[in-house]
Amino acid sequence: SKSSREILSTIEKRLDINNVSSVKADDIFIEKLGGTMIISAEYEVREPMLGNVESVVSFNKSVEVDAR
Repeated sequence: SKSSREILSTIEKRLDINNVSSVKADDIFIEKLGGTMIISAEYEVREPMLGNVESVVSFNKSVEVDAR
């Protein structure tokens, strides 16, 4: 199985290829629990709309992967 660093590197490459700039490596968390790996991403994007009004998008998703 791949190390946490290898998985993070693969995710970063895919984000770069797809021109995703709102998600950074610090937004991605990788945790190994026994034979399971939990990969999570949590981030927020704020964009100005008009004057002092912003649109806000929050994202929080985790997936469990068999790490064997």
